[in-house]
Amino acid sequence: MHKFDYSKIYEYFLDSEYDVEPCEFKGLDFLRVSFEINGIVVSLLHRCVAEITSLPHFFLENYEKSGRLAHVLLSRDPDLKGLGSICVNNLDSVSINYECPELAFEESIRRHQDLLTKLLTDSEFNESELLREFSTNWQNTWLSEQSTKVESLICACDLKDFDILEIFRPLAGANVNPLGLSYVAVSRQYLNSNISNYLSLPVRSKAPEYISAFYMSVKQISLGFPSNEIELKHWICEVFELLDSDARSEIESILKSRRSKQFWGVFGIETPSGVSYFGIRFCCNSKKSFPDNFEKLANWSVEPIFLTMLNKEELLFRGGADNTLSRKKVLLVGCGSVGSEVADKLGAAGVGLLSIVDPDYYSPSNIYRHFLDSRWLFEHKSLAVSYQLMSKYPWLEARGYGQSLLDLRDQDILREFDLVIAAIGSPTQERIFQDYVVQNNINTSVIYTWLEGYGIGGHAVLDVPGSKGCLKCAYVDPESGRRGLASNLNFLVSDQDVVKNFAGCGEMFIPYGHLSSSQTALVATDLALKYLRGKQTESAKVSWKGYDDDAIDQGLKLSRRYSSFDKNLKIQSLCHPMCDVCSDQRYVVYGNHDLKLRIPASVVEELTSYRQDGSDDVESAGLLVGYGNDSIYTLYEITYPQESDIRDRAYFKLDPTSHQKIIDECFSCSDGLLGYIGTWHTHPQAVPSPSNLDLKDWLAHESENQDRQLFFIIVGKDEVKVFGIIDREPIEFAVLGEDC
Repeated sequence: MHKFDYSKIYEYFLDSEYDVEPCEFKGLDFLRVSFEINGIVVSLLHRCVAEITSLPHFFLENYEKSGRLAHVLLSRDPDLKGLGSICVNNLDSVSINYECPELAFEESIRRHQDLLTKLLTDSEFNESELLREFSTNWQNTWLSEQSTKVESLICACDLKDFDILEIFRPLAGANVNPLGLSYVAVSRQYLNSNISNYLSLPVRSKAPEYISAFYMSVKQISLGFPSNEIELKHWICEVFELLDSDARSEIESILKSRRSKQFWGVFGIETPSGVSYFGIRFCCNSKKSFPDNFEKLANWSVEPIFLTMLNKEELLFRGGADNTLSRKKVLLVGCGSVGSEVADKLGAAGVGLLSIVDPDYYSPSNIYRHFLDSRWLFEHKSLAVSYQLMSKYPWLEARGYGQSLLDLRDQDILREFDLVIAAIGSPTQERIFQDYVVQNNINTSVIYTWLEGYGIGGHAVLDVPGSKGCLKCAYVDPESGRRGLASNLNFLVSDQDVVKNFAGCGEMFIPYGHLSSSQTALVATDLALKYLRGKQTESAKVSWKGYDDDAIDQGLKLSRRYSSFDKNLKIQSLCHPMCDVCSDQRYVVYGNHDLKLRIPASVVEELTSYRQDGSDDVESAGLLVGYGNDSIYTLYEITYPQESDIRDRAYFKLDPTSHQKIIDECFSCSDGLLGYIGTWHTHPQAVPSPSNLDLKDWLAHESENQDRQLFFIIVGKDEVKVFGIIDREPIEFAVLGEDC
């Protein structure tokens, strides 16, 4: 008896186009669905289940009579022998209404019918899909018929048209991992690479000299997949007959010059889904040259190999990694809880060379928030992490060094790398190191990443030489404008005691959990990968914000940035408006009464670039972005004309949405420092003066923004004029001079 009541299903389909009825197959309860495709009756069988948890699965009845169909595999379940299992998609991935299961059955039947209709009526589509799923069809067809175990081979080779491979025996011993239980064949260039260590080649013995292995690219194959040895011999001979002249030449000049008892062949065929592979073992009682036709195969036994390919391009792509990163070189300084996670994620992303620097040892106090396992206790962290990564990622070359960040102040070393990542949590050393990079014109970008205690958050900054924004931007005190000793990104106020210890000064630590270090590693690695892929070209910052409960319980004070921060995980510009390195320090100062406006020389140049010198030049306009207090304001940048603005010779109308978006971004990136402080526009006059429309517009802006002082700039042909509103009256500001 089944818990699920199929009577509702039968009742639902009484008046449908489908013939749905209960039936038995080998003594088991099934549901049969019948319909016609081009006058041929097709029957599907569904094995009754106790509960509907996914789209119902159907089998094709009389599988053999339908011919070879793509997406239909002979069931290997003894209870279902003779039925074809139909793949219409990942059934579990579809969300179904289990309260109305009849709808799930209807949808599943429709999908099966649509697929079978295409396969049975469009032979080209069917052949294309058979080829696309070649690997699955090949192994399923042969293995479903075999009563004895076939040999297993792991192959790592470059996809040349032809290559002789070195073949190694399986490892012996009860504790050997599954990788070691297979034969291994590799290209010769891999013998001294990490692939060699990954596959344990140094401790494997070579296969006997009478075994030869090779890789061959083939151009065409038959889709009549063999299911026994005779069929396999005919099938592979047909493959040989379809080889091009270059492949035939390789067989004649290389394979036939070898005399072996066994030839292990790995073949690759281009399919719509990429390169597919199959392996065949040719065995003979005495040494002979390679059998490349049916007559020569008479004295050979032939069987397929259970093949696993370690192909770099395919495995990186399947795992979401990027093969272009295999040429990137990254120097990671610090492999503690954050740095070790960064290293692992860079390896998973496909980075080719990772140099890891850390003078520290892995101790038992690290184990609950570190990437390493217990095998590496009391070893150098850098060496341990590099070895563990290479055992996990076969195409990663990782090197460990026992140095510190300041030991790396060497131009020749730093210029070798595409990126440096510092995950040491030492702001003083980081600033000293960055000074060295700048002073020596080293064109290598650096990411600095750190986390704060009690799960309050973590940060990463990217310093790209030559771009706007630098590490010192992260140390500008937003209150005074001076460079401080604590990062303005921090969520905890500086000079608080967040360090704990259990055994004196030697065991001091900052309280945080593994989730906090992992989250910080994620934001740092994401920033690194965006830079390495060319998607992030400017200096940037990114933070994640956690909960404040634990910090407050400890009596810690939170920074103003923590309370206002709402850009979790968003990458923003690193440049700080008050940074004495990145900001223009040459100003033209305008003033009236006790009020001053400082305009950077670079912004003055940008404003004058919009002058209406020509008779056809249209009016330009935008908003002013800046900061200040009661008496001194600084214009930081302007918004420029947008495509959605309306502009004419003597008229403009701003699109408020597009300009406000720029203002909001500036406000967010500066943690609330920058904001709207007025407008600018051009006049086709030598010495501009405000029109009545201008004055009316200014008064409206002033009424809507009474919490701040506003300024209004008019750019003429010869002069730039600055105005303001005080006590509802317009005033003009005079040029007071330049301030450097």
